[in-house]
Amino acid sequence: MGSISGIAFGLIAGVIGWTAAEFFGKPIRRGIDLVLDARVEVVRHGNEPALTLGRTPIGPKSEHERLKKAQDAFCELGAKFHAFAKTEYIATRALSLLGLDLLEAATALIGLSNTMHEYGSASAMFFDRVEHALRFKRD
Repeated sequence: MGSISGIAFGLIAGVIGWTAAEFFGKPIRRGIDLVLDARVEVVRHGNEPALTLGRTPIGPKSEHERLKKAQDAFCELGAKFHAFAKTEYIATRALSLLGLDLLEAATALIGLSNTMHEYGSASAMFFDRVEHALRFKRD
């Protein structure tokens, strides 16, 4: 009888452990991976030059293509942050305990993608908001 209760306890503990890892650990890990992706994109595209002055495009076409890729990357990342923050409530709350504001990061990334082509302070403000929300500084 003792061995049967030991096996049952082991199975129950295994199910509880798997459930905790699946429903809490994996979403938190995915959130941390999103933060890592944001860091990579900020390092990769953080120094793209603004290429419009008012409504006038400036700079070579190759620069406009690079800027478009950067805008697309930030927009997609912002959408992923938004979807994650709205669907993974427990993971989002757990990450907020570490000082990460994923919904603010989503808003800032999308705002950045919409303003980084223009000269002015708007894109700098959105970069600052991303840094603050995800607790990192651009190098």
